[in-house]
Amino acid sequence: MEFYRAEILMENLKNFNEEQEGKRKKDEEQYDQSGMMGQANSIMRGAQQSLPSFNMPSSTSLPSFNMPSMPNFKI
Repeated sequence: MEFYRAEILMENLKNFNEEQEGKRKKDEEQYDQSGMMGQANSIMRGAQQSLPSFNMPSSTSLPSFNMPSMPNFKI
């Protein structure tokens, strides 16, 4: 009877190991795909750095606009 318990335990362990191996392979494939996306992102960053950048004027160099005062009319 103990032999069959050990055999069942080993079979369950083998199945568990195969499931874990499948999950690991799936995770590696996802990582490889995200690695490709990482390479594409690094290429885009390099292209953005090589293009001339347009500097926005700072808030101190912007002209200030004031609302004109309205005359008070009394009725």
